[in-house]
Amino acid sequence: MRGTLPLALFGPAGYASLMGRLAFPMLIGQAAAPSAGAVLLVHFGGHGVLMALLWMAVATLVSSALLVPFAMRLRAKALGEGGGVSGQPSSRITHWFRLHRHGGEGRHPRLSLAIMHFANTSAA
Repeated sequence: MRGTLPLALFGPAGYASLMGRLAFPMLIGQAAAPSAGAVLLVHFGGHGVLMALLWMAVATLVSSALLVPFAMRLRAKALGEGGGVSGQPSSRITHWFRLHRHGGEGRHPRLSLAIMHFANTSAA
């Protein structure tokens, strides 16, 4: 989903650059985690490392919860009369949401169908 959703929403133009910008924070976190974990372990022990992980999990949960209203407004705009996201036509986003609104997110054939549809409409 991490690779296909941006492709479906924003199209293939600038896809590599967009994926690089999306992956950058995650890659920095993965690179810094062993060193940060070692520092925490030396200075605060195992309990300190667990508490740090707990607080990072809580921060992730809170930040995700804060994004829900934004996502709902974006979805309502895409499904309604509003314009597109990032200069793309709203019909592409609307079509993507309609494909995934019925039957759940975990169905790969529908996602593949959506990606094929967007690839075909972007090439035209």
